[in-house]
Amino acid sequence: MNTMTIQTFLVVAEVENFTHAASQLFVYQPTVTSRIQDLEEELGVPLFTRGHRQVRLTEAGIQFQEFARQFLELETRTKQALQETQKQGETIRFGVTNMIYELCAARRLQDFLQAHPEASLQLSLNRTDFLLEKLKSGLLDGALTFAPLREPGFLCRTYFTQPLILVTAWGNQDHAAGINRRELGSLPYLYCNYTNLDSGLFLRSLFPLHQRFLLEIDNSTKLLEFIKQGIGYTFLPEKLVREPIQKEEIRSIPLLDFSVPQVRGYCITRKDHPLPVDFEEALWEKKSEEGRVQSFGR
Repeated sequence: MNTMTIQTFLVVAEVENFTHAASQLFVYQPTVTSRIQDLEEELGVPLFTRGHRQVRLTEAGIQFQEFARQFLELETRTKQALQETQKQGETIRFGVTNMIYELCAARRLQDFLQAHPEASLQLSLNRTDFLLEKLKSGLLDGALTFAPLREPGFLCRTYFTQPLILVTAWGNQDHAAGINRRELGSLPYLYCNYTNLDSGLFLRSLFPLHQRFLLEIDNSTKLLEFIKQGIGYTFLPEKLVREPIQKEEIRSIPLLDFSVPQVRGYCITRKDHPLPVDFEEALWEKKSEEGRVQSFGR
């Protein structure tokens, strides 16, 4: 029994649907099913009755629900107590998605470390869903992700917004004058899910339900090299493609009868354990109006 399993149980109990719970937890539905099955096997009792579209708590599940809430509350109080005893110069545990790292975070983190050689940074580069799980488990102090986390105990702010641009190799003249939405399904498309509630879901909806993509990849930073080599089409953030377009390595394709939402990045931090002020300033490229009253060591 672990924290993520307990959190999964409480979400399923609230929404009464495995698929909806998976959406809220940013995991696949089989992951939710597996966690609940493992928990039921460990406890030796069924916690839910399964229907076609809905699940409901059993008597044992109702009884366990209160224990689960107490478990998470105790864990939170324990972490808070331990964190209060930490000394100055603590390690910052921070996560960033690969795309956001390439777009803007890499240079800012480098600048921070150069300005603060006394700092200690543990950096995790991974997918949004993985980073959100680590945040919820208390294994990260903050993260830059493509999906928000609006739950008690977390501060979620929009970190950036970027237009998404449809691009292909510079020498590919197909659709040079623009493309209609109905033509997208015939493209050799390179697909990456940005895990954003607006842009990610909308991009997937542009294609037929069972579309077989030329390439599906979980690290969008690698797509640009495929495009430069003349392989297919893809949507990428404007900042990432600006320079290769200027160098005539790739080109953008006008969208004739549709538009796509901007891709958004989020900065998520824990309310019970805020990031050091100087680290926050580096992330947002700003200086404290009070002349850096608080320093890294706090």
